[in-house]
Amino acid sequence: MDYQVHVKGILMELGMYKMYKGCEYIISCINYIRQNENDFLPVTKILYVDVAKEHNTSGRCVERDMRNVISVIWQKETNKTLLGKIFGEYHITNRPTNVEFLMLLYNYIKYDMDKDGVVICPLSGIKCTNCKKAQ
Repeated sequence: MDYQVHVKGILMELGMYKMYKGCEYIISCINYIRQNENDFLPVTKILYVDVAKEHNTSGRCVERDMRNVISVIWQKETNKTLLGKIFGEYHITNRPTNVEFLMLLYNYIKYDMDKDGVVICPLSGIKCTNCKKAQ
């Protein structure tokens, strides 16, 4: 499955676009977590540092820019239905931390597949032909 395409699609549905640096960092973090599922903690010393190297920035910038994107997402009233579906009812009112956001989004993407490894679109509920499971 192309996680990057699917994460980018979800962020776009939530109103986030490439103009926010944090979006690229979130996509990179999800990809890193997918590849290193049991070895990315502590995030400030491993995950943020590796993503920062990939983007020629600092771990602090990665953390700050992701927090900014998450805050903007949670302030948009139009996102409540999709947020509830992805992150659960609890997080509709309580903005998650960066790590909670990454883990909830990663788990949503990871487990939101049918038997064939095809992603089910969170909005339409139909199979996404662009996001097939990687062989």
